[in-house]
Amino acid sequence: MDGKKIGKIMGLDPAMETLNPSIQLNPESADYVECIYTGLGLLSPFCQANFYVNRGSRQPGCSNILGIDDILCSHFRAVLCYAEAVGNQEAFYGISCA
Repeated sequence: MDGKKIGKIMGLDPAMETLNPSIQLNPESADYVECIYTGLGLLSPFCQANFYVNRGSRQPGCSNILGIDDILCSHFRAVLCYAEAVGNQEAFYGISCA
């Protein structure tokens, strides 16, 4: 690359777990980094804007108790929430967290 940053990155339930820390998503990954958390990824805020769908816990409708389907369902819900937010700007509301 030529040293220029990407303008914006959306982290969809980022896990921050990788064998190579130099490729982990972080606030320096782009000019603006925004994250949506839905329950499987890291919950610590590390983006410029952090959104926790249902407080970042397991998502409604993902009820296979302690099964892998439950965990993956919550994780992939980040993609669905992002798509809904882009398509319907009145679909969600947010409140500030401490």
